[in-house]
Amino acid sequence: MQLHCEVCQAPLRAEDVRFDLALAKCHVCGAVYDLVGRKARMPTTESQHGLAPHRPRVARPTGLREEENDQYTVLSWRWFGLNHVFTALFCAAFFTISCTVMVPSVVDAPLAVWPFLLLFLSLHLGVGALLTYWALAGFLNTTRVRVNRGEITINHGPLPWPGNRTVPAQGLTQLYCLKEWSRKPDIFGLSYGYRGPSFSLLALDQQGNKVKLLSRIKNKETALYLELVLERRLGIEDSPVAGELADRTGGA
Repeated sequence: MQLHCEVCQAPLRAEDVRFDLALAKCHVCGAVYDLVGRKARMPTTESQHGLAPHRPRVARPTGLREEENDQYTVLSWRWFGLNHVFTALFCAAFFTISCTVMVPSVVDAPLAVWPFLLLFLSLHLGVGALLTYWALAGFLNTTRVRVNRGEITINHGPLPWPGNRTVPAQGLTQLYCLKEWSRKPDIFGLSYGYRGPSFSLLALDQQGNKVKLLSRIKNKETALYLELVLERRLGIEDSPVAGELADRTGGA
């Protein structure tokens, strides 16, 4: 039975396979596969005629870097966007006004109201500090997803940010993406309006439990490309999952 590359559909040759490492590397496109648990499949009559549901190919999105060798695959992308520039400018104006207007007003206020004014000023500056940190993270941070035969490691940095994790790959049976709608908070901490769609990458384990790997991915092309590369690297055969982002009728 013949194994085919899931990226370019070229047949894998005997010299493409490293039995000592249980890895194969496509001689056409260079894609690396973990062969542990992978089964060779003959194309069916339906798939040959395009009748069976299939995943369309996903090109690597612009801005997504990929490093690959026999040991691991690393995918990374920067956070930077125009929204971080606008937020940085807003923070500069925010602290300028706070230091030139609000702080002198507190100093000149009667002592009896100082505790209330200091509390308000602390909360006010705290919000500004959080916005500034978010803007700096956008300028500096990169997300790195590293996958090998044993684990998936996700790191956001260099500025600390929630979501860093290492997930054992053994026992994962399927990866899939979901589309989510996220809201943005107003100045009172309430939610209003939709900010727009974001995308999450999840996995299923052998018990059918969901394992969230990444959330708030900016575009669906990045999410789908991550799913395909990680499944390929881990030797997981792609299967449909109810409600997933991928469209198997000919479009993503």
